Amino acid sequence: MRKHLENLHLRLGSDHIAKAKHHAALAEHYGQIAESFGKSEMADTHKDASECLQKIADAHKAMGEHHTTEADYHVKCAKALHDGTSRKAMGMNDGDDDELAPLPAGFSRVTADLPANIRAVPRHGAREIPMTPADVVSKIIGVGTDEGD
Repeated sequence: MRKHLENLHLRLGSDHIAKAKHHAALAEHYGQIAESFGKSEMADTHKDASECLQKIADAHKAMGEHHTTEADYHVKCAKALHDGTSRKAMGMNDGDDDELAPLPAGFSRVTADLPANIRAVPRHGAREIPMTPADVVSKIIGVGTDEGD
């Protein structure tokens, strides 16, 4: 499990790095276009377009910075998983790397039995459900019958 999480964080980090590079390139491109609109002979008429393109460039720059921050986070998580420094914080057991730490009293990873008042309700026109799932399981494995004893 630890190795899987480490690989996941590395893949997410590399994905964010690629997105950051993409947004940085778009920000530079739109910034250059906005600058050229401002230097044209018709700078007064292109002023609105130049401002709009500059806003697009700024938005791409902000997204690039966001993806850079996310990439740093995922790389740090992958490094912590690789070094084993964050096992306890992530709920990992100290012994086996792939085993989860036991849950506190009162918690369970397995759902409890359903209360008696909850049952399946068939749709209109469907056949009625003849027995409870526990009866079906006991019938299949032969528990509580004369044949299985």
